[in-house]
Amino acid sequence: CLVGSEMCIRDRGVFGSIRDGQLETILWVLRGCQSTRGIQGGLLILPTGHGKSLCYQFLSQLLSDWGEGVTLVISPLISLMQDQLRNLGTGVRGAAWNSTVSHADKKKITELLVTGKLDVLFVTPEAACSGLLAKGLEKSQDARGGVGLLCVDEAHCISEWGHSFRPEYHSCVGYLVNR
Repeated sequence: CLVGSEMCIRDRGVFGSIRDGQLETILWVLRGCQSTRGIQGGLLILPTGHGKSLCYQFLSQLLSDWGEGVTLVISPLISLMQDQLRNLGTGVRGAAWNSTVSHADKKKITELLVTGKLDVLFVTPEAACSGLLAKGLEKSQDARGGVGLLCVDEAHCISEWGHSFRPEYHSCVGYLVNR
């Protein structure tokens, strides 16, 4: 799809709404996914409301279609997760994993991961390294490619210097990247 990336985006009905930085981000990730299997990182900085979510939503659909795994979005606020989940694009299959989700629902989400019926999973930093989720991701690695894209939302929470620092960001991102 890299050769016809703009056509892929246009076919999914989002090209007309692409803003500065979005197309470049999508193409960069696609090039990285197709050229290497090593760990690559990127940083997208856009103002609030300028469509960072569209980038991972679009990419999550492509990666899921290609059997490349789920997009894992680490997000610090349950209310933000719920809002993002409500506003997922048409056809994007998503779920949230946090302290408000029952154990039974977490088992259902794990099954969705393993069967490839989930495009985006929003998780809190504290939940990202939970045993049940880790087992589900391991099973999905064997069945569907595991984590195809890792996004850290509200990345300012990674900074140890800020008042909003959460140590779990360091430990869970490191854990997920090194798996």
